Amino acid sequence: MATAMVYPEKSRAGRGNANSLETKEINSGVLSQCRKILRHLPAVADSVIARRMTFAEGCRLCQVEEGRIAAEAAKMHRLLVEAPHWLEEVRKEGLSFP
Repeated sequence: MATAMVYPEKSRAGRGNANSLETKEINSGVLSQCRKILRHLPAVADSVIARRMTFAEGCRLCQVEEGRIAAEAAKMHRLLVEAPHWLEEVRKEGLSFP
């Protein structure tokens, strides 16, 4: 998690680069998960660092959050298709769906 905080973006260097984080024995899948948690739920990342929460719990919460974000996007798309005149009101007011 600490590495993801220091390097929040994936290196654009490519596979053969000796400076790539993945070549320094950091599992790229775990690093990717850490970056997701950091991006979507920074408070959870802090809890994982402080050992108040396990990495697995953080991953599970991140999956729930990603699901919520996807559901919200699907609802916005449906609103765009079925009632485009309401979409601007929803965006303007910062409303969310139940």
